[in-house]
Amino acid sequence: MISFKDLKVGVKLGLGFGALLALAAALGVLAVVNMKVVQTGGEKLANAHVPEVRVASEVQRDSLRTMFSMRGYFFSKDKKYWDEGLKHLAEVRKDLADAKELYTAQAFLTKLKENAAAAQAGVDEYEREAKTSNEAVEALLRERQAMDGLAAEFVKNASDFLEDQNETMTRELAAGLSAEKIEERHVKLAMVTRIVALGSDCRIKNFKSQSTGDVDIAKAALPNFEQIDQLCDKLKAVTRQEENLRQIAAIRSSADGYGAAMKRIVDLGIKLRDLDTARNKAAEAVLEAAGVTAQAGMEQAQKIAAEAAESLSTASRVVIGGLVVAVVLGFVVAIVLTRLITGPLRKGVFFATKVAEGDLNQKLDVVQKDEVGVLAEAMRKMVAELKQKLGFAQGVLDGFVLPCSVFDTDNKATFINAHMMAALDREGDPQAHYGEVSGQFVYGDPGRETLTLKALREKRRLDAEVEYTTAKGNAKIFDVTSTPINDLDGNLLGVLATWFELTDIRAQQKKIEAQNQKIAAAAAAANTVSDQVASASE
Repeated sequence: MISFKDLKVGVKLGLGFGALLALAAALGVLAVVNMKVVQTGGEKLANAHVPEVRVASEVQRDSLRTMFSMRGYFFSKDKKYWDEGLKHLAEVRKDLADAKELYTAQAFLTKLKENAAAAQAGVDEYEREAKTSNEAVEALLRERQAMDGLAAEFVKNASDFLEDQNETMTRELAAGLSAEKIEERHVKLAMVTRIVALGSDCRIKNFKSQSTGDVDIAKAALPNFEQIDQLCDKLKAVTRQEENLRQIAAIRSSADGYGAAMKRIVDLGIKLRDLDTARNKAAEAVLEAAGVTAQAGMEQAQKIAAEAAESLSTASRVVIGGLVVAVVLGFVVAIVLTRLITGPLRKGVFFATKVAEGDLNQKLDVVQKDEVGVLAEAMRKMVAELKQKLGFAQGVLDGFVLPCSVFDTDNKATFINAHMMAALDREGDPQAHYGEVSGQFVYGDPGRETLTLKALREKRRLDAEVEYTTAKGNAKIFDVTSTPINDLDGNLLGVLATWFELTDIRAQQKKIEAQNQKIAAAAAAANTVSDQVASASE
Protein backbone atom coordinates (compact mmCIF):
# COMPACT_ATOMS: atom_id res chain seq x y z
CA MET A 1 0.00 0.00 0.00
CA ILE A 2 1.37 3.33 -0.99
CA SER A 3 1.52 5.76 1.88
CA PHE A 4 0.37 9.35 1.58
CA LYS A 5 3.91 10.66 1.68
CA ASP A 6 4.74 8.55 -1.31
CA LEU A 7 2.07 10.05 -3.46
CA LYS A 8 2.97 12.47 -6.12
CA VAL A 9 2.62 16.13 -5.43
CA GLY A 10 -0.10 16.46 -8.05
CA VAL A 11 -2.09 13.66 -6.44
CA LYS A 12 -1.65 15.17 -3.00
CA LEU A 13 -2.79 18.52 -4.34
CA GLY A 14 -5.65 16.81 -6.16
CA LEU A 15 -6.74 14.96 -3.01
CA GLY A 16 -6.41 18.11 -0.97
CA PHE A 17 -8.35 20.20 -3.43
CA GLY A 18 -10.83 17.33 -3.84
CA ALA A 19 -11.39 17.22 -0.08
CA LEU A 20 -11.79 20.98 -0.05
CA LEU A 21 -14.20 20.77 -2.95
CA ALA A 22 -16.15 17.98 -1.25
CA LEU A 23 -16.29 20.01 1.96
CA ALA A 24 -17.33 23.08 0.02
CA ALA A 25 -20.01 21.07 -1.81
CA ALA A 26 -21.31 19.65 1.49
CA LEU A 27 -21.37 23.13 2.99
CA GLY A 28 -23.06 24.39 -0.16
CA VAL A 29 -25.79 21.72 0.07
CA LEU A 30 -26.38 22.52 3.73
CA ALA A 31 -26.45 26.21 2.90
CA VAL A 32 -28.92 25.65 0.06
CA VAL A 33 -31.20 23.58 2.32
CA ASN A 34 -31.14 26.25 5.00
CA MET A 35 -31.62 29.03 2.49
CA LYS A 36 -34.58 27.15 1.04
CA VAL A 37 -36.19 27.30 4.46
CA VAL A 38 -35.48 31.02 4.58
CA GLN A 39 -36.84 31.43 1.05
CA THR A 40 -40.06 29.64 1.94
CA GLY A 41 -40.49 31.87 4.99
CA GLY A 42 -39.69 34.97 2.96
CA GLU A 43 -42.28 34.04 0.36
CA LYS A 44 -44.88 33.61 3.11
CA LEU A 45 -43.94 36.98 4.50
CA ALA A 46 -44.00 38.71 1.12
CA ASN A 47 -47.12 37.01 -0.28
CA ALA A 48 -49.24 36.44 2.82
CA HIS A 49 -48.40 37.91 6.21
CA VAL A 50 -47.07 41.33 5.17
CA PRO A 51 -50.11 41.88 2.87
CA GLU A 52 -52.28 40.58 5.73
CA VAL A 53 -50.90 43.22 8.10
CA ARG A 54 -51.13 45.86 5.36
CA VAL A 55 -54.79 45.19 4.54
CA ALA A 56 -55.70 45.08 8.26
CA SER A 57 -53.95 48.43 8.75
CA GLU A 58 -55.81 49.88 5.77
CA VAL A 59 -59.13 48.71 7.23
CA GLN A 60 -58.23 50.41 10.52
CA ARG A 61 -57.08 53.60 8.77
CA ASP A 62 -60.10 53.94 6.48
CA SER A 63 -62.48 53.01 9.32
CA LEU A 64 -61.05 55.79 11.49
CA ARG A 65 -61.30 58.25 8.59
CA THR A 66 -64.94 57.20 8.10
CA MET A 67 -65.66 57.72 11.81
CA PHE A 68 -64.01 61.16 11.85
CA SER A 69 -65.93 62.31 8.77
CA MET A 70 -69.24 60.97 10.07
CA ARG A 71 -68.71 62.59 13.46
CA GLY A 72 -67.92 65.85 11.72
CA TYR A 73 -71.18 65.58 9.77
CA PHE A 74 -73.41 64.69 12.71
CA PHE A 75 -71.89 67.51 14.78
CA SER A 76 -71.78 70.27 12.16
CA LYS A 77 -74.60 69.01 9.86
CA ASP A 78 -72.30 69.98 6.93
CA LYS A 79 -73.14 67.71 3.97
CA LYS A 80 -69.56 67.62 2.68
CA TYR A 81 -68.52 65.55 5.71
CA TRP A 82 -71.31 63.09 4.94
CA ASP A 83 -70.01 62.72 1.37
CA GLU A 84 -66.47 62.22 2.69
CA GLY A 85 -67.72 59.61 5.16
CA LEU A 86 -69.46 57.64 2.38
CA LYS A 87 -66.28 57.84 0.29
CA HIS A 88 -64.16 56.47 3.16
CA LEU A 89 -66.79 53.79 3.85
CA ALA A 90 -66.48 52.66 0.24
CA GLU A 91 -62.71 52.46 0.76
CA VAL A 92 -63.27 50.22 3.81
CA ARG A 93 -65.41 47.92 1.67
CA LYS A 94 -62.66 47.81 -0.95
CA ASP A 95 -60.14 46.94 1.78
CA LEU A 96 -62.36 44.07 2.90
CA ALA A 97 -62.66 42.89 -0.71
CA ASP A 98 -58.84 42.88 -0.91
CA ALA A 99 -58.75 40.87 2.32
CA LYS A 100 -61.15 38.30 0.84
CA GLU A 101 -59.02 38.02 -2.28
CA LEU A 102 -55.93 37.49 -0.10
CA TYR A 103 -57.33 34.76 2.17
CA THR A 104 -58.86 33.03 -0.86
CA ALA A 105 -55.40 32.87 -2.48
CA GLN A 106 -53.64 32.00 0.83
CA ALA A 107 -55.93 29.42 2.44
CA PHE A 108 -53.84 29.20 5.65
CA LEU A 109 -54.76 32.80 6.61
CA THR A 110 -57.67 31.60 8.77
CA LYS A 111 -57.49 34.55 11.19
CA LEU A 112 -57.84 36.97 8.31
CA LYS A 113 -60.88 35.08 6.99
CA GLU A 114 -62.62 35.00 10.40
CA ASN A 115 -61.97 38.63 11.27
CA ALA A 116 -62.78 39.88 7.75
CA ALA A 117 -66.25 38.36 8.11
CA ALA A 118 -66.68 40.03 11.51
CA ALA A 119 -65.46 43.35 10.10
CA GLN A 120 -67.85 43.04 7.12
CA ALA A 121 -70.79 42.54 9.49
CA GLY A 122 -69.67 45.58 11.49
CA VAL A 123 -69.39 47.71 8.34
CA ASP A 124 -72.88 46.67 7.21
CA GLU A 125 -74.31 47.58 10.62
CA TYR A 126 -72.41 50.89 10.68
CA GLU A 127 -73.74 51.84 7.23
CA ARG A 128 -77.33 51.05 8.25
CA GLU A 129 -77.00 53.12 11.41
CA ALA A 130 -75.32 55.97 9.50
CA LYS A 131 -78.11 56.11 6.91
CA THR A 132 -80.74 56.07 9.65
CA SER A 133 -78.85 58.86 11.43
CA ASN A 134 -78.69 60.87 8.19
CA GLU A 135 -82.46 60.59 7.77
CA ALA A 136 -82.86 61.82 11.35
CA VAL A 137 -80.49 64.75 10.68
CA GLU A 138 -82.42 65.78 7.56
CA ALA A 139 -85.67 65.61 9.53
CA LEU A 140 -84.03 67.62 12.32
CA LEU A 141 -82.95 70.36 9.91
CA ARG A 142 -86.48 70.57 8.47
CA GLU A 143 -87.95 70.80 11.95
CA ARG A 144 -85.46 73.52 12.94
CA GLN A 145 -86.45 75.59 9.93
CA ALA A 146 -90.13 75.18 10.75
CA MET A 147 -89.51 75.93 14.43
CA ASP A 148 -87.67 79.17 13.59
CA GLY A 149 -90.78 80.44 11.79
CA LEU A 150 -93.06 79.40 14.64
CA ALA A 151 -90.74 81.02 17.19
CA ALA A 152 -90.74 84.27 15.24
CA GLU A 153 -94.53 84.16 15.01
CA PHE A 154 -94.79 83.57 18.77
CA VAL A 155 -92.44 86.46 19.57
CA LYS A 156 -94.37 88.78 17.24
CA ASN A 157 -97.76 87.86 18.71
CA ALA A 158 -96.54 88.25 22.30
CA SER A 159 -94.75 91.52 21.50
CA ASP A 160 -97.82 92.92 19.73
CA PHE A 161 -100.02 92.08 22.69
CA LEU A 162 -97.50 93.58 25.14
CA GLU A 163 -97.29 96.76 23.08
CA ASP A 164 -101.09 96.99 22.90
CA GLN A 165 -101.36 96.58 26.67
CA ASN A 166 -98.70 99.26 27.24
CA GLU A 167 -100.56 101.68 25.00
CA THR A 168 -103.85 100.93 26.76
CA MET A 169 -102.14 101.43 30.12
CA THR A 170 -100.88 104.81 29.00
CA ARG A 171 -104.35 105.88 27.88
CA GLU A 172 -105.95 104.68 31.11
CA LEU A 173 -103.40 106.54 33.21
CA ALA A 174 -104.06 109.69 31.19
CA ALA A 175 -107.81 109.24 31.61
CA GLY A 176 -107.38 108.88 35.38
CA LEU A 177 -109.14 105.54 35.70
CA SER A 178 -109.56 103.88 39.07
CA ALA A 179 -106.74 102.10 40.87
CA GLU A 180 -108.62 98.82 40.47
CA LYS A 181 -108.58 99.14 36.65
CA ILE A 182 -104.92 100.11 36.66
CA GLU A 183 -104.08 97.18 38.93
CA GLU A 184 -105.92 94.83 36.56
CA ARG A 185 -103.93 96.21 33.63
CA HIS A 186 -100.73 95.81 35.64
CA VAL A 187 -101.55 92.12 36.25
CA LYS A 188 -102.09 91.59 32.51
CA LEU A 189 -98.77 93.26 31.72
CA ALA A 190 -96.98 91.09 34.29
CA MET A 191 -98.45 87.91 32.79
CA VAL A 192 -97.61 88.79 29.19
CA THR A 193 -94.12 89.87 30.28
CA ARG A 194 -93.72 86.45 31.88
CA ILE A 195 -94.89 84.82 28.64
CA VAL A 196 -92.24 86.76 26.70
CA ALA A 197 -89.57 85.77 29.26
CA LEU A 198 -90.51 82.08 29.02
CA GLY A 199 -90.36 82.26 25.22
CA SER A 200 -86.92 83.92 25.39
CA ASP A 201 -85.71 81.20 27.75
CA CYS A 202 -86.86 78.56 25.25
CA ARG A 203 -84.93 80.25 22.44
CA ILE A 204 -81.78 80.59 24.56
CA LYS A 205 -81.88 76.93 25.59
CA ASN A 206 -82.52 75.90 21.99
CA PHE A 207 -79.52 77.91 20.74
CA LYS A 208 -77.30 76.47 23.50
CA SER A 209 -78.49 72.96 22.68
CA GLN A 210 -77.59 73.44 19.01
CA SER A 211 -74.18 74.95 19.74
CA THR A 212 -73.14 72.31 22.30
CA GLY A 213 -74.93 69.32 20.78
CA ASP A 214 -76.58 68.60 24.16
CA VAL A 215 -80.26 67.78 23.56
CA ASP A 216 -80.99 67.77 27.30
CA ILE A 217 -80.63 71.58 27.33
CA ALA A 218 -83.51 71.94 24.85
CA LYS A 219 -85.48 69.27 26.69
CA ALA A 220 -85.26 71.35 29.88
CA ALA A 221 -87.15 74.18 28.10
CA LEU A 222 -90.24 72.11 27.21
CA PRO A 223 -92.08 72.73 30.54
CA ASN A 224 -92.06 76.46 29.68
CA PHE A 225 -94.79 75.89 27.09
CA GLU A 226 -97.13 74.42 29.71
CA GLN A 227 -96.59 77.56 31.81
CA ILE A 228 -97.29 79.73 28.75
CA ASP A 229 -100.55 77.85 28.17
CA GLN A 230 -101.58 78.36 31.81
CA LEU A 231 -100.74 82.07 31.62
CA CYS A 232 -102.85 82.37 28.44
CA ASP A 233 -105.79 80.83 30.36
CA LYS A 234 -105.33 83.38 33.14
CA LEU A 235 -105.04 86.24 30.64
CA LYS A 236 -108.15 85.11 28.83
CA ALA A 237 -110.08 85.01 32.13
CA VAL A 238 -109.39 88.71 32.83
CA THR A 239 -109.66 89.96 29.23
CA ARG A 240 -112.87 91.31 27.72
CA GLN A 241 -111.86 93.10 24.52
CA GLU A 242 -112.48 90.92 21.46
CA GLU A 243 -109.26 92.07 19.80
CA ASN A 244 -107.25 91.19 22.91
CA LEU A 245 -108.89 87.77 23.07
CA ARG A 246 -107.88 87.15 19.44
CA GLN A 247 -104.33 88.17 20.31
CA ILE A 248 -104.25 85.75 23.25
CA ALA A 249 -105.56 82.97 21.00
CA ALA A 250 -102.81 83.78 18.47
CA ILE A 251 -100.17 83.66 21.23
CA ARG A 252 -101.49 80.31 22.43
CA SER A 253 -101.64 78.88 18.90
CA SER A 254 -98.10 79.98 17.98
CA ALA A 255 -96.76 78.76 21.37
CA ASP A 256 -98.42 75.37 20.85
CA GLY A 257 -96.84 75.08 17.40
CA TYR A 258 -93.50 76.27 18.71
CA GLY A 259 -93.59 73.77 21.61
CA ALA A 260 -94.66 70.87 19.38
CA ALA A 261 -91.81 71.60 16.94
CA MET A 262 -89.31 71.84 19.79
CA LYS A 263 -90.61 68.52 21.22
CA ARG A 264 -90.07 66.85 17.84
CA ILE A 265 -86.55 68.28 17.68
CA VAL A 266 -85.79 66.97 21.17
CA ASP A 267 -87.09 63.51 20.20
CA LEU A 268 -84.92 63.54 17.07
CA GLY A 269 -81.91 64.67 19.12
CA ILE A 270 -82.38 61.76 21.56
CA LYS A 271 -82.74 59.38 18.62
CA LEU A 272 -79.50 60.70 17.09
CA ARG A 273 -77.71 60.26 20.42
CA ASP A 274 -78.82 56.61 20.58
CA LEU A 275 -77.79 56.10 16.96
CA ASP A 276 -74.35 57.58 17.73
CA THR A 277 -73.88 54.88 20.35
CA ALA A 278 -74.93 52.14 17.94
CA ARG A 279 -72.62 53.47 15.20
CA ASN A 280 -69.67 53.66 17.55
CA LYS A 281 -70.30 50.10 18.71
CA ALA A 282 -70.32 48.83 15.13
CA ALA A 283 -67.14 50.81 14.32
CA GLU A 284 -65.40 49.40 17.38
CA ALA A 285 -66.20 45.88 16.17
CA VAL A 286 -64.56 46.67 12.81
CA LEU A 287 -61.48 48.18 14.46
CA GLU A 288 -61.18 45.27 16.89
CA ALA A 289 -61.35 42.70 14.06
CA ALA A 290 -58.72 44.62 12.07
CA GLY A 291 -56.49 44.92 15.14
CA VAL A 292 -56.67 41.19 15.90
CA THR A 293 -55.83 40.42 12.27
CA ALA A 294 -52.85 42.76 12.25
CA GLN A 295 -51.58 41.29 15.53
CA ALA A 296 -51.89 37.73 14.21
CA GLY A 297 -50.04 38.69 11.03
CA MET A 298 -47.25 40.32 13.03
CA GLU A 299 -46.91 37.25 15.25
CA GLN A 300 -46.65 34.96 12.23
CA ALA A 301 -44.14 37.29 10.63
CA GLN A 302 -42.04 37.25 13.80
CA LYS A 303 -42.23 33.45 13.99
CA ILE A 304 -41.09 33.07 10.38
CA ALA A 305 -38.34 35.59 10.94
CA ALA A 306 -37.18 33.64 14.02
CA GLU A 307 -37.16 30.38 12.02
CA ALA A 308 -35.21 32.05 9.25
CA ALA A 309 -32.73 33.43 11.77
CA GLU A 310 -32.29 29.94 13.27
CA SER A 311 -31.69 28.40 9.85
CA LEU A 312 -29.07 31.02 9.05
CA SER A 313 -27.43 30.45 12.43
CA THR A 314 -27.25 26.70 11.81
CA ALA A 315 -25.69 27.25 8.41
CA SER A 316 -23.19 29.64 9.97
CA ARG A 317 -22.19 27.11 12.66
CA VAL A 318 -21.67 24.40 10.02
CA VAL A 319 -19.57 26.70 7.91
CA ILE A 320 -17.57 27.84 10.97
CA GLY A 321 -16.94 24.23 12.03
CA GLY A 322 -15.84 23.15 8.59
CA LEU A 323 -13.66 25.93 7.27
CA VAL A 324 -11.89 28.94 8.75
CA VAL A 325 -12.51 30.88 5.58
CA ALA A 326 -16.26 30.30 6.03
CA VAL A 327 -15.91 31.68 9.57
CA VAL A 328 -14.23 34.81 8.28
CA LEU A 329 -16.72 35.06 5.46
CA GLY A 330 -19.60 34.51 7.85
CA PHE A 331 -18.19 37.16 10.19
CA VAL A 332 -17.97 39.64 7.32
CA VAL A 333 -21.46 38.75 6.13
CA ALA A 334 -22.78 39.09 9.67
CA ILE A 335 -21.26 42.58 9.98
CA VAL A 336 -22.64 43.64 6.62
CA LEU A 337 -26.10 42.26 7.37
CA THR A 338 -26.08 43.85 10.80
CA ARG A 339 -25.24 47.21 9.33
CA LEU A 340 -27.82 46.81 6.59
CA ILE A 341 -30.54 46.00 9.13
CA THR A 342 -29.62 48.12 12.16
CA GLY A 343 -28.74 51.23 10.11
CA PRO A 344 -32.28 51.72 8.79
CA LEU A 345 -33.70 50.62 12.17
CA ARG A 346 -31.70 53.29 13.99
CA LYS A 347 -33.05 55.85 11.55
CA GLY A 348 -36.56 54.51 12.15
CA VAL A 349 -36.14 54.68 15.95
CA PHE A 350 -34.85 58.27 15.71
CA PHE A 351 -37.75 59.17 13.38
CA ALA A 352 -40.34 57.58 15.71
CA THR A 353 -38.83 59.31 18.75
CA LYS A 354 -38.99 62.74 17.12
CA VAL A 355 -42.58 62.15 15.97
CA ALA A 356 -43.52 61.07 19.51
CA GLU A 357 -42.02 64.36 20.74
CA GLY A 358 -44.34 66.25 18.38
CA ASP A 359 -42.03 66.94 15.43
CA LEU A 360 -44.19 65.86 12.45
CA ASN A 361 -41.80 67.40 9.88
CA GLN A 362 -39.10 64.73 10.32
CA LYS A 363 -38.02 62.83 7.20
CA LEU A 364 -37.24 59.09 7.09
CA ASP A 365 -34.84 58.48 4.18
CA VAL A 366 -35.07 54.66 4.21
CA VAL A 367 -36.18 53.44 0.79
CA GLN A 368 -35.86 49.67 0.23
CA LYS A 369 -38.11 46.74 -0.61
CA ASP A 370 -37.55 44.45 2.39
CA GLU A 371 -39.52 44.31 5.65
CA VAL A 372 -37.60 47.28 7.05
CA GLY A 373 -38.50 49.30 3.98
CA VAL A 374 -42.18 48.29 4.31
CA LEU A 375 -42.07 49.33 7.98
CA ALA A 376 -40.49 52.67 7.03
CA GLU A 377 -43.18 53.31 4.41
CA ALA A 378 -45.89 52.39 6.93
CA MET A 379 -44.38 54.87 9.43
CA ARG A 380 -44.36 57.61 6.79
CA LYS A 381 -48.00 56.86 5.94
CA MET A 382 -48.86 56.86 9.64
CA VAL A 383 -47.34 60.33 10.10
CA ALA A 384 -49.14 61.57 6.98
CA GLU A 385 -52.44 60.24 8.38
CA LEU A 386 -51.67 61.87 11.72
CA LYS A 387 -51.08 65.21 9.98
CA GLN A 388 -54.37 64.81 8.11
CA LYS A 389 -56.32 64.04 11.28
CA LEU A 390 -54.71 66.91 13.17
CA GLY A 391 -55.47 69.17 10.21
CA PHE A 392 -59.08 67.99 10.27
CA ALA A 393 -59.35 68.73 14.00
CA GLN A 394 -57.80 72.18 13.43
CA GLY A 395 -60.25 72.80 10.58
CA VAL A 396 -63.22 71.94 12.85
CA LEU A 397 -61.92 74.42 15.48
CA ASP A 398 -61.29 77.11 12.85
CA GLY A 399 -64.87 76.66 11.62
CA PHE A 400 -66.37 77.45 15.03
CA VAL A 401 -68.52 80.61 14.80
CA LEU A 402 -68.86 80.99 18.57
CA PRO A 403 -66.05 82.46 20.69
CA CYS A 404 -64.02 79.46 21.84
CA SER A 405 -60.65 78.43 23.21
CA VAL A 406 -58.89 75.16 24.03
CA PHE A 407 -56.72 74.55 27.09
CA ASP A 408 -54.54 71.47 27.65
CA THR A 409 -54.34 69.37 30.81
CA ASP A 410 -51.89 71.91 32.30
CA ASN A 411 -54.56 74.66 31.84
CA LYS A 412 -52.47 76.28 29.09
CA ALA A 413 -54.06 77.72 25.95
CA THR A 414 -53.45 75.71 22.78
CA PHE A 415 -56.12 77.32 20.56
CA ILE A 416 -57.98 80.66 20.59
CA ASN A 417 -60.19 81.75 17.69
CA ALA A 418 -60.69 85.30 16.43
CA HIS A 419 -64.30 85.34 17.71
CA MET A 420 -62.95 84.81 21.24
CA MET A 421 -60.54 87.73 20.89
CA ALA A 422 -63.36 89.96 19.58
CA ALA A 423 -65.73 88.93 22.38
CA LEU A 424 -63.14 89.94 25.01
CA ASP A 425 -62.27 93.16 23.07
CA ARG A 426 -58.74 91.87 22.59
CA GLU A 427 -56.54 92.92 19.68
CA GLY A 428 -53.55 91.22 18.10
CA ASP A 429 -52.71 87.65 17.10
CA PRO A 430 -54.56 84.96 19.16
CA GLN A 431 -51.44 82.77 18.97
CA ALA A 432 -49.58 85.32 21.07
CA HIS A 433 -51.63 84.03 24.03
CA TYR A 434 -50.87 80.34 23.45
CA GLY A 435 -49.24 78.85 26.54
CA GLU A 436 -51.04 81.22 28.95
CA VAL A 437 -53.12 79.65 31.71
CA SER A 438 -56.87 80.36 31.58
CA GLY A 439 -56.77 82.88 34.45
CA GLN A 440 -53.97 84.84 32.75
CA PHE A 441 -55.70 84.90 29.36
CA VAL A 442 -59.22 85.78 30.56
CA TYR A 443 -58.53 87.97 33.61
CA GLY A 444 -54.80 88.79 33.42
CA ASP A 445 -54.31 86.91 36.73
CA PRO A 446 -52.53 83.50 36.52
CA GLY A 447 -53.82 82.52 39.96
CA ARG A 448 -57.49 83.34 39.19
CA GLU A 449 -59.95 80.43 39.41
CA THR A 450 -61.78 79.88 36.13
CA LEU A 451 -64.57 77.60 34.92
CA THR A 452 -62.04 75.96 32.57
CA LEU A 453 -59.67 75.12 35.44
CA LYS A 454 -62.59 73.74 37.46
CA ALA A 455 -63.76 71.58 34.51
CA LEU A 456 -60.19 70.20 34.18
CA ARG A 457 -60.11 69.40 37.84
CA GLU A 458 -63.58 67.81 38.01
CA LYS A 459 -63.38 66.22 34.53
CA ARG A 460 -66.95 67.18 33.65
CA ARG A 461 -68.77 69.82 31.64
CA LEU A 462 -69.59 72.99 33.54
CA ASP A 463 -71.87 75.91 32.65
CA ALA A 464 -71.97 79.34 34.27
CA GLU A 465 -73.21 82.86 33.51
CA VAL A 466 -70.25 85.22 33.90
CA GLU A 467 -70.21 89.04 34.19
CA TYR A 468 -67.04 90.22 32.54
CA THR A 469 -65.32 93.56 31.98
CA THR A 470 -63.31 93.52 28.76
CA ALA A 471 -59.87 94.99 28.12
CA LYS A 472 -61.61 98.13 26.76
CA GLY A 473 -63.77 98.51 29.88
CA ASN A 474 -66.98 97.20 28.32
CA ALA A 475 -69.24 95.27 30.71
CA LYS A 476 -70.54 92.08 29.14
CA ILE A 477 -72.43 88.99 30.24
CA PHE A 478 -71.49 85.55 28.87
CA ASP A 479 -72.91 82.05 29.17
CA VAL A 480 -69.64 80.05 29.47
CA THR A 481 -69.55 76.30 28.79
CA SER A 482 -66.33 74.38 29.55
CA THR A 483 -66.39 70.85 28.10
CA PRO A 484 -63.61 68.25 28.71
CA ILE A 485 -62.05 66.75 25.56
CA ASN A 486 -61.11 63.05 25.71
CA ASP A 487 -59.30 60.80 23.26
CA LEU A 488 -60.76 57.53 21.93
CA ASP A 489 -59.52 55.74 25.08
CA GLY A 490 -61.26 58.24 27.37
CA ASN A 491 -58.03 59.96 28.44
CA LEU A 492 -58.37 63.68 29.19
CA LEU A 493 -56.74 65.88 26.53
CA GLY A 494 -57.95 69.30 27.64
CA VAL A 495 -61.04 71.53 27.79
CA LEU A 496 -63.04 73.34 25.08
CA ALA A 497 -64.46 76.63 26.42
CA THR A 498 -67.27 78.34 24.45
CA TRP A 499 -68.59 81.82 25.34
CA PHE A 500 -72.15 82.78 24.33
CA GLU A 501 -72.85 86.48 24.89
CA LEU A 502 -76.05 87.31 26.79
CA THR A 503 -75.43 91.05 27.22
CA ASP A 504 -78.27 92.20 24.95
CA ILE A 505 -80.70 89.61 26.32
CA ARG A 506 -80.02 90.60 29.92
CA ALA A 507 -80.27 94.29 29.00
CA GLN A 508 -83.70 93.64 27.50
CA GLN A 509 -84.74 91.85 30.67
CA LYS A 510 -83.62 94.85 32.74
CA LYS A 511 -85.66 97.18 30.51
CA ILE A 512 -88.73 95.02 31.06
CA GLU A 513 -88.12 95.02 34.83
CA ALA A 514 -87.67 98.80 34.81
CA GLN A 515 -90.90 99.16 32.84
CA ASN A 516 -92.70 96.99 35.39
CA GLN A 517 -91.36 99.21 38.16
CA LYS A 518 -92.66 102.32 36.36
CA ILE A 519 -96.05 100.69 35.98
CA ALA A 520 -96.08 99.80 39.67
CA ALA A 521 -95.12 103.38 40.56
CA ALA A 522 -97.89 104.72 38.31
CA ALA A 523 -100.39 102.38 39.96
CA ALA A 524 -99.30 103.61 43.39
CA ALA A 525 -99.66 107.22 42.27
CA ALA A 526 -103.12 106.47 40.94
CA ASN A 527 -104.06 104.93 44.30
CA THR A 528 -102.89 108.10 46.05
CA VAL A 529 -104.93 110.30 43.72
CA SER A 530 -107.95 108.08 44.25
CA ASP A 531 -107.58 108.29 48.02
CA GLN A 532 -107.27 112.07 47.83
CA VAL A 533 -110.39 112.36 45.66
CA ALA A 534 -112.30 110.15 48.07
CA SER A 535 -111.19 112.23 51.05
CA ALA A 536 -112.18 115.45 49.30
CA SER A 537 -115.63 114.11 48.51
CA GLU A 538 -116.19 113.30 52.17
